[in-house]
Amino acid sequence: MKHTVPIVLIAVFCLAGCVSVKPLTTPSGRQGFHLNCGGTGADWSTCYEEATKRCKGPYTIVDRSQDRTFTPYGPLINREMIIECPAWIFPNASKPAG
Repeated sequence: MKHTVPIVLIAVFCLAGCVSVKPLTTPSGRQGFHLNCGGTGADWSTCYEEATKRCKGPYTIVDRSQDRTFTPYGPLINREMIIECPAWIFPNASKPAG
């Protein structure tokens, strides 16, 4: 019984879908973000909406991936996307060395 509550909470959290965001500098020196949009209750549109919000409009997808892990409680879906914002959005983003 001790393990049931944490497992149920994890399952509900994963079903609901959420987005975690980490800022980064892309290889071209522009501001970008790593978005993790996991959860079976969400789809790629969750990531796309967050990307639009973070870049204040248009963005470029640098990379994206999705994996699915099957568990006794249902599938756990992990979606990740790296985006790059246009230079005019964050004009002071660091430039690549070299």
